[in-house]
Amino acid sequence: MAVSDSGERGLLTARDGNGVFRTAAESANTGSGRIDSGSVVDRSAWVADTYTLVMTTPDQYEIRDGTGGVIGSGAYVADSAIVFNGIQVTVSGTPKAGDQFQLRPSAHQDIFSTLAQVTQAVSSLDGDPAESAREISALGRGIEEIDQALSHLQTIRTEVGSRMATLDQQREINADEVLNLQSLRSQLQDLDYTEAIGRLNLQTVALQAAQQSYLKVQGLSLFNLMR
Repeated sequence: MAVSDSGERGLLTARDGNGVFRTAAESANTGSGRIDSGSVVDRSAWVADTYTLVMTTPDQYEIRDGTGGVIGSGAYVADSAIVFNGIQVTVSGTPKAGDQFQLRPSAHQDIFSTLAQVTQAVSSLDGDPAESAREISALGRGIEEIDQALSHLQTIRTEVGSRMATLDQQREINADEVLNLQSLRSQLQDLDYTEAIGRLNLQTVALQAAQQSYLKVQGLSLFNLMR
């Protein structure tokens, strides 16, 4: 049983986004709309696919699936939750017609890429409104992904701790067994055979006497006692 995990599993296999899906503003957006990391409201209704939230007008949107089919639409209200397929996202700011936001299933991402993206987002916050909006979305997503990475590391730490506890318990059992075997070996090596034979003979005589007494008692009956 392994008592450790590889650094690869700990640092390179956390899931990006919120752990279920990842959001991002398209680089071609011209408005100041920002999308948050989103959340799952009904896991059983979630259908893993790549979705695109398209602003058909500044105050109307459509949700399109991976085939381009429209699966939902509505009026855009800043900072109001947009709910579909068991998840919800919130868009804020002032998006323009044609702006798009992508949602895709989470994938593995190493912690170093996450930190690099957060650094890039922070350094780009002074750009034009559209770029700043994209970077604010990326910054929020990066913070979410750092939380995901930390949770991933904590899960691995818990698993390793559980395995170590099991091994410690087995080690104690093995140590007790070794002591028992050592005690038995000592008894065999230090045995006084003359004394042991004498004790065996005495126990044999006592056993035979008990057997004879039992046979005599078993043969008695009420008529024998009345004679």
